[in-house]
Amino acid sequence: MGGCMSKDPVSRSADVDVFNDTSTNTDQEDGKFCLDDEYSFNELIEKVFKIERDCIVDDDAGAVCGRINSVYETTTFMGDKIIVVQCMTIRSNGKVFFRSSMSSYVREYPGKAKLSELSIRPVLLGEKEKLADRGRKFAKCGLGAHYMMYTDKMIVRTCFGSQQISAEGRVMVDTASFLHFNPDYGDRHARRYGCGDEMDVCGHGGGSGSEKMFSTEIPEGSLHLCWPTLSGFSLKSKRWGELSLKHLEEIKFNEDAFDMLVLANESKEMVRGFVKNIHKDEQFTDIIQGKGGGCSFLLQGPPGVGKTLTAEAVSECLHRPLYCIDVGELGVTPEALEQRLKKILEVAERWDAVVLIDECDIFLASRTKDDVLRNAMVGIFLRLLEYYNGILFLTSNRAEDMDEAFQSRISVTIEYGALDAPTRKQIWSNLLGAAGTKHSDGLVDLDRLADYDLNGRQIKTAIRLAKSLASTANEPMSDKHVIQTIQYSHGGKDQKEG
Repeated sequence: MGGCMSKDPVSRSADVDVFNDTSTNTDQEDGKFCLDDEYSFNELIEKVFKIERDCIVDDDAGAVCGRINSVYETTTFMGDKIIVVQCMTIRSNGKVFFRSSMSSYVREYPGKAKLSELSIRPVLLGEKEKLADRGRKFAKCGLGAHYMMYTDKMIVRTCFGSQQISAEGRVMVDTASFLHFNPDYGDRHARRYGCGDEMDVCGHGGGSGSEKMFSTEIPEGSLHLCWPTLSGFSLKSKRWGELSLKHLEEIKFNEDAFDMLVLANESKEMVRGFVKNIHKDEQFTDIIQGKGGGCSFLLQGPPGVGKTLTAEAVSECLHRPLYCIDVGELGVTPEALEQRLKKILEVAERWDAVVLIDECDIFLASRTKDDVLRNAMVGIFLRLLEYYNGILFLTSNRAEDMDEAFQSRISVTIEYGALDAPTRKQIWSNLLGAAGTKHSDGLVDLDRLADYDLNGRQIKTAIRLAKSLASTANEPMSDKHVIQTIQYSHGGKDQKEG
């Protein structure tokens, strides 16, 4: 719309204070309207879009509720008559809540139209309380960083429209970090609505008048005006985006995760002691200020023996996010490595996250004089890790020729051997229990299953497939289903030990 329009004399405007729940709303009687109500275009400004009335606009993230502060009739460059409605909503920059403007319009139409057919409409009976419930979650999670569970796709807005990105799983709700790492995102969003926020992301109020522009609290009477999303990061897809509030939930941590870890008790207690007490003793520091005071673990052994599970159990025990990195994500040049790893460690330190760099053998192996490129990448890797202050896990399938510089930077090294039958039996027991199957009912023989030479990852896959087979047959899962999946998963052959 922009500069191609000019306002006609039919217009209304007023300052609206969304942070004052005693503000006089011209229509407290939410039951006055229903979706089937019909109005002509010329009736909208006088009867529907009154100043300070709360209205609903449909957004990609769901219904947005705003309080009207400006409404006017105008003509577009193409000669179409429209009514422009500007509303005030409450948004967050991660540090404070602030007043934000949003514009919508209704194009002239013949005869009468139902409210359900308009792009913006008044709040209906019962809607305000539902929106307030959503607003309470916004108020709770809108400032600072919050580790949560998410059950839907996230929204990523671009100049070409909105995308739906897979984000199911654990997320970090953190608008301040989102804006830090995506500084242009807010501008694109503001352009989408034809208006800007009345406060920049640094927390400086704009506009004029006596109305309150920002606050660290949202009054009960204004909760329904909160935006339907908060910005954050999906730890699974490793993407930033907008998270729908109705799909955010508190995490139900598995408090037994560390105890269920199949690892020698001595190693488990050492890991537990290190991670529980990190940063508690600040009396000893490095001679050089700023050098890392974190804890680095090297977990080495064959695939599927519990290396990754150890890092997962530690993060679960500490109720901290786990940021998993595959070396392929770090790039193949020194420049890409430094840029990406530095950014990852920066955001991980913001969230006090546990970092897992999986299968990083390429960085651990001893440097040679001939491979200049790799030497440069190892040097960058070492330098960045040395200044990291958090909990770091490195996994390796082979570390026989580890570079000497790494040996001095590792706090704890844990060796994982190939799984023997007693260890496999314990893994079968733990994973079957986690899948809701009790071996005590006689349907599953742990000793029989432990005879199969499988690693932990293969056991987990076998249980998942066996549950699917049993469900399809409408039967309780038993040895029959598990052994059948083992045989099919490994080329139709028994892989029993011995």
